[in-house]
Amino acid sequence: MLRSLVGSEMCIRDRAKDEMEREVERHKAEVTKLETSTRESRARMQEAQKEGVRLQSELTVVRAEAVSHKQTADQVCGQLDKREADLQESLSANTLCAIEIKALKQQLEDLSNASAQSLTVAE
Repeated sequence: MLRSLVGSEMCIRDRAKDEMEREVERHKAEVTKLETSTRESRARMQEAQKEGVRLQSELTVVRAEAVSHKQTADQVCGQLDKREADLQESLSANTLCAIEIKALKQQLEDLSNASAQSLTVAE
């Protein structure tokens, strides 16, 4: 009976040892999965950081272009405002010239009529 008891104790011990080894293997597999997942996450994070730096650089360029375009637009608007003022001034001058021309035509017509009357009276 002593032998069978020792044998059963060995069997229990071996079974517990086998279960612990299987448990250790499962944990090792989980650790390996976690390590792989961590490496992949780090790689994705590094790629995202690189993309963030690239996008930041692009944003800086776009902002600089926007400032340049705004300055150009402001200059063009200033030139257009000056041109509009010049045209308004020219239009006012042309209107005055037209009024003066109309007055001169009227004077010429009046003089022509007066001359015609003078000639008629002198005859």
